[in-house]
Amino acid sequence: MSRLSCRAHSPCPAHALTHPAPPGPCAHYEKRATRRESAQFRRRVDQNSSGSHSQRSSSTGRVRAENPTDRAFVLPRTALASDSGQMDLCRFGHLARTRDLIGHGLSRRAIARIARDPAVRTVRRGLFACAHLEPDQRAAAESGARLDCVSVLRRHGIWAGHDRRLHLRLPPNRARPKSGSVFHYSPLRASAELLEVSVVDALTQAMRCLEPDDVVASLESAVYLKQITLDQLDALILGAPRRLQAVLTELEIGAQSGVETHVRLRLRRSGYRVCAQQFVPGVGRLDNVVEDCVAVETDGSTYHLETFEADHWRDLGTEWLRIRVLRIHPDLVFNHWGLVKATVDRMVADAQFVRSRGGARRRGERSQ
Repeated sequence: MSRLSCRAHSPCPAHALTHPAPPGPCAHYEKRATRRESAQFRRRVDQNSSGSHSQRSSSTGRVRAENPTDRAFVLPRTALASDSGQMDLCRFGHLARTRDLIGHGLSRRAIARIARDPAVRTVRRGLFACAHLEPDQRAAAESGARLDCVSVLRRHGIWAGHDRRLHLRLPPNRARPKSGSVFHYSPLRASAELLEVSVVDALTQAMRCLEPDDVVASLESAVYLKQITLDQLDALILGAPRRLQAVLTELEIGAQSGVETHVRLRLRRSGYRVCAQQFVPGVGRLDNVVEDCVAVETDGSTYHLETFEADHWRDLGTEWLRIRVLRIHPDLVFNHWGLVKATVDRMVADAQFVRSRGGARRRGERSQ
């Protein structure tokens, strides 16, 4: 019997005597040899193209390598798996469903390895999360919801009022979980983001939860941070509830913080003429200038040494131009507004009196 013949053609010595093996390799051996060579070739191509971009083939459900020498070669699904399950989840935004992992080329064995990783937690059946998830994100995932409303705005640095509760969105047919969070029920749009709704959707919901002045501050803040476009802003205003139609006419583009917006709205309702983000040559832009004589600057909640020094230089330049400066903390705006208002009244009156006396003196000098 030939050395290249296989056992399938020679089950016993008697059979070999009566049925001698054909010369050369048999068809079954050729098939096995072809598979072995194909596997070796796959390993070589996998090593050569490990750093190249790969994309999923829609016809085979496997990943096709972007190898310029052989674009028809198909990589096995396990080629996408890394040594750490947490690293796999980080690529998917720290949260992934089983069907999403399979759709991106990971095998069942690779998914099982992810589930066994100590840094990975199964928040729900078929839903994995890595240790990088923040507490509010984990709470949303465990509830089968997405972050919504002010919770999303706060994560993006947009003004979100003073409500610190967790706001979550659930589909209409979902039962309310036992939690102290605020739940909003509306259809969840199909999105690759599993943790939160879009900023536009969050603003749409926030317009029904926040106070009118907070809504104006949120919209101005979102535009300044470039989280929404002007076209999206117009669409939000057109779809706003009726209770907000009057206050939305006071919206201005350019305010850099929600506290600044609150100060402007309150001073205008007190009868003052307020210019927001007025440019002063040699100084820059001032938050709110009242009656062209008093600049009301609002400090942020955090202070850095560089900002502190720069603001004092700005204050010196503004005072030199005969514009009084009042710098206030957000706590004074929301908890001691009466004191702030009385101070602005006194500063405006003094500045206008000094300007009137200076004008009278200059007129007298010209008359002489």
